[in-house]
Amino acid sequence: MKSEDIQKLIPTLESELAKKNADLDALIEEFRTELAILAEPWMKKKVEYAIEGHSKEFEKFSIEKVQALKNEVRGLFSRLPEIAREETKDKGDWPHNRAADESGHREGKNEPFFNNAYRNVISHIASVLDRYGLLTVPEGYAQEWNRIGEGRFRYGFNPGFQDLKIASLNRYDAALFEWKKIKDQLEKANSDLSRAKAKELWDSA
Repeated sequence: MKSEDIQKLIPTLESELAKKNADLDALIEEFRTELAILAEPWMKKKVEYAIEGHSKEFEKFSIEKVQALKNEVRGLFSRLPEIAREETKDKGDWPHNRAADESGHREGKNEPFFNNAYRNVISHIASVLDRYGLLTVPEGYAQEWNRIGEGRFRYGFNPGFQDLKIASLNRYDAALFEWKKIKDQLEKANSDLSRAKAKELWDSA
């Protein structure tokens, strides 16, 4: 193919890639909105399990202490939309924006972006439970939570994110597949253009 033909093709591919990139951004934004809704039921169950697992200690709580715990949990749940957006605000971490040579997730090692975001959000419940002595596990049991800083924890087990039915993620995967195809075509076109120009220069000398 002549260089002039390739040069006509490149802007079309660039336009298609930009449109697909915008589609992917929109799907990430949709997920960011859904994330708080997805996380809250898991966190509620974790509070219930923590109370059941520490029933003897919990029985000794004053009514004021129970009310304080309830208020903290409610407050946390009310902030979940804000927390979810904070945990996913780094656009450079969105799958379609990562450098090609990046392997896996920067903070969560090889955990995919969506799984990692969910784990980060649900882990906010741990600091509340810890303040009320409800995060400990009996000796001999596996520790669910990993301490990652002062008063900060990260859930260490599989939280079951893969079992959630999330329509935006299915659409994202399909759009990402198309985006990668266009990106590969554009990279090939740029490479072909360079080779075509070099050949034409040689032939014209």
